[in-house]
Amino acid sequence: VVLDVVALLDVLRLVGAARSLRRFLHARREHATHLIQACPLDPSLDRLHEELSPSLRSDGTLDDRASPMLQKLRAETSNLRGRIVRRLESMLLKHEAILQDRFHTLREGRYVIPVRRDAHETLPGIVHGTSASGATVFVEPRGLVEQGNRLKMAEGELAREEARILAELTELVRERHASLRAAADAMDHADLRQASAQLGVDQSGLMLPIDDDARIELHQARHPVLLLDGVEVVPNDLALRQGEGIVFSGPNAGGKTVALKTLGLAALMTRAGLPFPAGPGSRSGFFANVHTDVGDEQSLQTNLSTFSAHITNIARILADVSRGRGASLVLLDELAGGTDPEEGAALACAVVDALCRAGAAVAVTTHYEPLKAMAGGDARLQNAAVGFDVEAMAPTFELTLGVPGASSALDVAQRFGIAKEIIETARAVLPERTRSVDALVQELESARRTLAIDRAKLD
Repeated sequence: VVLDVVALLDVLRLVGAARSLRRFLHARREHATHLIQACPLDPSLDRLHEELSPSLRSDGTLDDRASPMLQKLRAETSNLRGRIVRRLESMLLKHEAILQDRFHTLREGRYVIPVRRDAHETLPGIVHGTSASGATVFVEPRGLVEQGNRLKMAEGELAREEARILAELTELVRERHASLRAAADAMDHADLRQASAQLGVDQSGLMLPIDDDARIELHQARHPVLLLDGVEVVPNDLALRQGEGIVFSGPNAGGKTVALKTLGLAALMTRAGLPFPAGPGSRSGFFANVHTDVGDEQSLQTNLSTFSAHITNIARILADVSRGRGASLVLLDELAGGTDPEEGAALACAVVDALCRAGAAVAVTTHYEPLKAMAGGDARLQNAAVGFDVEAMAPTFELTLGVPGASSALDVAQRFGIAKEIIETARAVLPERTRSVDALVQELESARRTLAIDRAKLD
């Protein structure tokens, strides 16, 4: 395979960029030891840059300096074209009466002039085609045939010389193929590290220290994807370790799933060596496995309902965690939802218990009161409530650890337009125990906000 000029220019840019990177790293060799080791760059590629650059133009053509013969042949073909064009221009004036138009053009690499079909026999020459309508005949005047032949021969020699030069330059590249491949890999690695660093700067993130234990401790953490989308994210504290769980509860659209995904992204980004938007003191262990069950997995192709699809996935997660192949972080959104509430709640409690006993770190979102109660009485678990301002009828996105959150479904429904009388009827249908629990949780949330306001005033 012979590379064309565009491909050779790509090689030239790669070699130039590799040289700049090597010099950059060398100047910082005392502070970038590991990056230098990860980006091995062959200094001999500088010689390839010197060999390629004189022969290539940025417009995608060979430079005249590529060889003396190339320069000579280009000058010869240019002179021949000039002489032919000057002859054609004089012929256009001389034979104006029989021309369809006053211009010359190329047909099959030969210079021709457009002659009316009814008069082409009056101009001796070779016909090289007609117009689409047939009214115009393109004629190469006989007086230009010999010059045209010389031009074609010179162009052939020029093409052969260009092909020879390209083959020669390609061989220079082929000889350094291994070094060029290593340079491309080094540039990719450096580009990734640069992008990672820029991500950290843009999001005020940090490289989470790797903890020996399988745990995550985040202070003032923010969801990185929401930050990239330009959303103003409320920072929250999150903590979770192997063999323990956290149960997120509260109203829909309050930030439960965001908190869940924030934990997962922290584990994955730490594993990938990416900075994470969190405050000082944050850290993460290495989770070999991050299992998730988030979103609607209904499948018409496999005849699975939403509940069936979720349970199938959870069964797989339980099997994987039980094998004990490294630390596992398990993220479950609306665990055991989409079925009978009492049976779903019982199943959710049992699944969380099994995952904790298997040594996984578990984070789950729920509206089930029994699961919230389990988190309140089990030392392995803790509740976490997403905030909801009942007066403003809007989520605050603030996360409070240690307390459950009220679903506030009726309040949210009223906020989004359900008639008040319908809401009152629904409240009357609710069991007394559910109304009492919701009222208690809302009272706790209101007291907590009042306390926070008082604390702020004192500060």
